[in-house]
Amino acid sequence: MAGAANTYATRAELAAALGMTGASGLDDRLDLALIIASRWVDEYTGTDYTQADVSPPYTLTVIACPPSFKQATLAAASRFYKSTDVPFGVVGGMGDYAVRIKTSIPEAEAILMGQRLTWGIA
Repeated sequence: MAGAANTYATRAELAAALGMTGASGLDDRLDLALIIASRWVDEYTGTDYTQADVSPPYTLTVIACPPSFKQATLAAASRFYKSTDVPFGVVGGMGDYAVRIKTSIPEAEAILMGQRLTWGIA
């Protein structure tokens, strides 16, 4: 099924977190932000509960998760949704070259502190 994805939060919850009123139920950008944020939570915690085919139209299924996963997903999804509007990160330059360094998502990382299930050694 094209666009089938498991997420940790609903489109309505993200719209409320973003302060959107009267948001249409068909905003692909909201869905994509939820999918990416849910995958980010999986990566950060070392879990593998979500899977997705990232191609519209999206069919989201909210799966059961700890409350901290939902809150971290909403924090990360808000950042991903607004990333085109707000320059998160640091911009530095060396001569004629500009370098943009994206920061982590500290608000979501604080919510998930101590919940990582797997640890890798690089």
